[in-house]
Amino acid sequence: MRPTTRRGRGPALTAGLAAVALLAGCSGAGGYDDPTPRPGPGWSTATGTDHGGLAVPGSAPADPEHLWERSFGAPVIGSAALGVDDQVVLRLAGPGPCTMPSIDIDSGRRDWCATPGQVPAGASVTTDDRGDVYTGLPGAVTDYTFTGDRRWYTPVIGAPQPPLVLPGGDVLVVTHMGQISVLDPQHGRKRAASLPLVGTAPMPDPAVGLADCAQAGPECAVPHPVVAQPGGSRFHLVLRAPDAPAPVLVTAEFDAEPDEFGQGRIRELWRTDEIPGGPAAAPAVSADGKTLYVLGDDGAELVVVDAEDGAVRLTHRLATPAESLTVTGSGLVVAGSRTGGELTALTVDDDDAGVTEQWSRTDLAVAGPVTAAGERGYLLAKRPDAPADEPELVVLDLADGETVARTPVPPVDTDGGAGTVALPDDGAAVGLAVPLRADRVAVVLHSGALHMFGDQD
Repeated sequence: MRPTTRRGRGPALTAGLAAVALLAGCSGAGGYDDPTPRPGPGWSTATGTDHGGLAVPGSAPADPEHLWERSFGAPVIGSAALGVDDQVVLRLAGPGPCTMPSIDIDSGRRDWCATPGQVPAGASVTTDDRGDVYTGLPGAVTDYTFTGDRRWYTPVIGAPQPPLVLPGGDVLVVTHMGQISVLDPQHGRKRAASLPLVGTAPMPDPAVGLADCAQAGPECAVPHPVVAQPGGSRFHLVLRAPDAPAPVLVTAEFDAEPDEFGQGRIRELWRTDEIPGGPAAAPAVSADGKTLYVLGDDGAELVVVDAEDGAVRLTHRLATPAESLTVTGSGLVVAGSRTGGELTALTVDDDDAGVTEQWSRTDLAVAGPVTAAGERGYLLAKRPDAPADEPELVVLDLADGETVARTPVPPVDTDGGAGTVALPDDGAAVGLAVPLRADRVAVVLHSGALHMFGDQD
């Protein structure tokens, strides 16, 4: 059972926590509190939730105000994740000693900071419902407690994409070299023999090919985050085998039923090369788990795939190429175009008869993907005559695409503190807005700053 505060720890509080832990041993079924973690509530991993789609259930502010900001002096890698006790946890590109800070949502105060090690391109963190934080580095995956203490360190082949907590509580780790492992959340030991999707040398340099992952290049076998089936044991990933002309979509599963050696089994179920040009981003899974939404042909096509067998059910040519897909629980699909381009919201017709465009926006200078909380969307847009790292936060009504609110992201005050890192002006995403809870949304700037927006207390 987790305590609800960490401020002002001292002997009395430590003794109190020990008493709480002792009582917790009698709180669950059979007299014990269940230690099994579950996927974290809210925005808990790089794609929002374990089944992707850059969307979370619930709500977030309709008219957020700027509350505070922090500058880290190093680029922020990937996304952020909501932790327990109203923390938001991020990974920084280094050089340390603080590369994984945990920040209090309400005050902007740093609660703790860890140093996992070298930061791979896909090193976003993942949180569970008990407050643990999972992340990777070249050659290993690590688990940290809700106070920043490392619980375990498990070697793997390659650098992990953001780990996932499967519905049964086990930790799924897929590396950029194509190794799949499932780990026990208590100590990090393997629950099954790892499954290699591509061949590697017996002891490869874990950073080989890692530089290709940011652009999904040919030397990175798994360039995008992995997504899991809601409530099940299946998971889906994009794989590019060595010398393959294009990536393919792969589905595998973890069978936890122990064999004669007490081990489960990881097995590939299917792979399809029917995605035109190969998948261009992480897939997203529908709320019922039956459908995968995939970007194909370098983002120019929306491909609807049957999650059971990989059959392509529908393809739809997008008006402009997209870099990301936002999929809400109601089935709305928002294609986030190349930075500065069009946003289009679509729904797939009954029986896959076609695709209906619900709305489109061409007037926003998009500077990051659309994220969703319930039926509201959040995105960053560039402002005229403002630096790239001073965008505006735009709130959309996803039902009709209309703007609900917009507010500027102010420049970071670097007096007496670390500055930000200049962003290359190459059209890449400036960052993203992360809906954390009903009254808070964070703006994560890849240049090295975190801004908190929300309702004033």
